[in-house]
Amino acid sequence: MNIFNFIKVTLMVMILTLVISCTTDKKQNHIIEVVKGIKEIKNSNTPENENFKIEIKKEVTINGEGENSNDSLSRFSNIMDLDADTEGNIYVCDAMSSSIKKFDKDGNFVKSIGRLGKGPGEFEFPTSFVVLEDTLYLGDHFAKRMIKYDTDGNFIENIYVPKGLPQRVKTIGKDKFIGFVTLYSESAEGTVMDYNLEILDKKFQTVRQITKTREILDINKPSKNSGHTSFAVAGDNIFISKNSVNDYEIKLFDLDGNLLSVIKKNYRKTPYTDKERKEKDKLLIMKNNGGKYFPDCKDLYKTAINDMFYDKYDQLWVSSSFNRNDENRYDFMVDVFKKGVFVNQVKIDMCKDHDFRSYNAFVFRNGKIYVGDTEENSVKVFSY
Repeated sequence: MNIFNFIKVTLMVMILTLVISCTTDKKQNHIIEVVKGIKEIKNSNTPENENFKIEIKKEVTINGEGENSNDSLSRFSNIMDLDADTEGNIYVCDAMSSSIKKFDKDGNFVKSIGRLGKGPGEFEFPTSFVVLEDTLYLGDHFAKRMIKYDTDGNFIENIYVPKGLPQRVKTIGKDKFIGFVTLYSESAEGTVMDYNLEILDKKFQTVRQITKTREILDINKPSKNSGHTSFAVAGDNIFISKNSVNDYEIKLFDLDGNLLSVIKKNYRKTPYTDKERKEKDKLLIMKNNGGKYFPDCKDLYKTAINDMFYDKYDQLWVSSSFNRNDENRYDFMVDVFKKGVFVNQVKIDMCKDHDFRSYNAFVFRNGKIYVGDTEENSVKVFSY
């Protein structure tokens, strides 16, 4: 081999080595494995795209004290839930006034729907609210019924649900709901709580049970299940988080309850501070009209996943716990996933957040985000 060929070969080897080295040094942010026939996507904490951001723009703010209207009927002070219809009208379920406040898409007050009572169209204690095909469905907890109204606030009918009302209700398609149904029974071990995520028809009868959790209740301890498991609806699929302080895990199911895949991400167990525990207790009292129905927070560690949302770009937003300080104490941070792969963690300037299940109300509908901010007592509408 002459000197020129030797130099040429040497340079090619050096270039190839450099390329291989660069490829090896670039950290892969996820691996895919098949475990018992189910695809598992295991993500590291390294984002796929560290430059990825979500830009939001606030379009409307509705203040609960009626600043948007001189009409006292527009006021709300305890947002239990909210939703919007296809025309962008906004409905706020207010526990304090036992009514639903309707606003147009620009935030102007339209009317107050319902009132305290036991008669047609009246309710005692609202627990959930949702709009399906421009019909309003309100859960009246003590009466164990869902109350139907049209968008003008006219009472349609009561739907009695003797087994108990679903909580955190969302819509699936044009004719079904999904929510957690809680059933209580007695056993030799004590009071048993079955906490099931179920698909329901328009009469709120069970179509299919997606998950089932059973717990023996201890009056001196908070429930392990009712506050932390979250879910998000994505077309014909449902994301459900694991209730764990150790594991960051999300399962993807189809509407028949079949497990399709599992999303995991590295997570380090995160302790509560004393300040955070006190704040959690305070918000529980606020949410329950001043009545303290739960024991003081004695949890040592935060739940890994607090809430989930699915946006119009087919991205899953996951609100997860992290160590907070005075600078990031109320930051609303979400891990964004696309097809199960961790894209990036981003800060969203929509409201204050905490590392336990949010008592704010979030609705992704009409290509917008509707936020019921319980601490500011306001509703905000964002485009993104």
